[in-house]
Amino acid sequence: MLAVFWESARRRVIADLCFFGTYRTRVVLAEGGILMNPPFEPQAHRYDLATMSVEPVPRSLLPD
Repeated sequence: MLAVFWESARRRVIADLCFFGTYRTRVVLAEGGILMNPPFEPQAHRYDLATMSVEPVPRSLLPD
């Protein structure tokens, strides 16, 4: 799963990566120097390697 979201407390854009439902890491894509909140909602997609398909993850399952 790959999720991209805005972390307002620290004013940064984060990518949250989860591999095989076990390994998880966060990557800071942008931090500091951001003058205003980015105009996007958190989004995530699940990649199924067995069927080679992509499905959106419901907003309710994403971090706040």
